[in-house]
Amino acid sequence: MAAESRNMSSSGMFVVSDHAHDVGAQLQVSFVDPDAGEVSLQMEVMWKDSPTAGTPTKMGLRVISLGHSAQAFEHFVNRHLPTDRNE
Repeated sequence: MAAESRNMSSSGMFVVSDHAHDVGAQLQVSFVDPDAGEVSLQMEVMWKDSPTAGTPTKMGLRVISLGHSAQAFEHFVNRHLPTDRNE
């Protein structure tokens, strides 16, 4: 399944995809980080919308297991989090 991540944190991500999965489904999610290489983690679908015909499905995914990618995923998320402008 191909999906576009719209928001990501250390505990999960919000994705948009042309392929919907049922709530509770467990997915193997992989992507390539230019610094760390391939990052692969196990995620669970926590919610999904009911899109109209011809529109992508929005889903909320929760991290279940990071396995050997834990450090690479944490590094990726930390690099892409917005900086606090009040500091």
